[in-house]
Amino acid sequence: MQKNNLSSSLANRISQCLRFISSSIASEFPFFIISVLLLGGIELIQKTCENIASPVFHYGVIDIAIIIVTAGLFVMYSTIFAVMVHVTRKKWLKVMLYAGLLTIFMIETFLEINFKLKFGPGILILLAETNGNEASEFLKTFLFTSASMQCYLYFIVAVIAILIAEHYRNRISNTLSRHWIKLSLTITCLFMSCIGMYGVYHYLTRQSFMADFITRSIYSFKEIHDINQKMETAIQSTKAVLNETITINETDSIELVLVIGESFIKYRSSLYGYLHKTNPLLEKEVKNGNLFVFEDVISPYNTTSESIKSILCCNDLASDEQWYDYAFVPTIFHRGGTAYLCGIISVTFGLEQHLHLL
Repeated sequence: MQKNNLSSSLANRISQCLRFISSSIASEFPFFIISVLLLGGIELIQKTCENIASPVFHYGVIDIAIIIVTAGLFVMYSTIFAVMVHVTRKKWLKVMLYAGLLTIFMIETFLEINFKLKFGPGILILLAETNGNEASEFLKTFLFTSASMQCYLYFIVAVIAILIAEHYRNRISNTLSRHWIKLSLTITCLFMSCIGMYGVYHYLTRQSFMADFITRSIYSFKEIHDINQKMETAIQSTKAVLNETITINETDSIELVLVIGESFIKYRSSLYGYLHKTNPLLEKEVKNGNLFVFEDVISPYNTTSESIKSILCCNDLASDEQWYDYAFVPTIFHRGGTAYLCGIISVTFGLEQHLHLL
């Protein structure tokens, strides 16, 4: 008897919850749709249509799954916002949410049109490190460009769409008041929201698909916090080496110069057998015995920043060791009395010339 009452009570609670969500979505359906579009639905639809219309249609199962997960994120956040507005019934809250959504839309559009970028940790760090003069110069440069004017036009269109949607909100809500429509909307939104929750977890742990602005913002703050912790651990690991007592029996010392060639591709280098003589000066240094070429070295990552962390630390990636848990190689050389110079040169031509001069 007690089990039946418990089951009945639970079923009633679930039923009430579903009815509440369905009422929220139906009542605030224009707001819900606008939220989905401003969070990134417009871009998602545009890119999907462009790929479908492309002569070479290359969408596979993984691509379709990414689209569904990304759409799930938009639906999840929009459902939460719609429920908040319906529960509070405060106009000021809806206005604030609209303002926030329009701000997100403008930031995303501005970065995409001007720089082909998405908001992420790099943008957040750049904003934190930008002073007033740099911000003023940036605004003067990009505030009135043709691309920025296009952003303003999109903003005006979005505001007009919001005004029209809110004007016809009651009429739209009455159309959606039928039981089967509300039930269909609720099931769809809950299903997509579950996918969205998985998307949040997956992006925060693996960062492997096109997420929305909110999820990327959460990841950005989390990543910066994690980076600060890693840097603090790296500092302590390096200090431990400096505090060690060592005995140096050698009276002489050597000078080491490490030059990191950013954007230097070995497959276009004559040092590694490329057909054209792209590095004649470096080849001359090899012949004179002043330069040693490593023939069998594999970079741990395909990005410079991640690779350098492991190259210049004593961790073993094969054993899943992290760079910040081990000492910094230049510090070890310095502790041993060796002069150590490290420079990064960003252009292949510059690498050729500088190494020859060294």
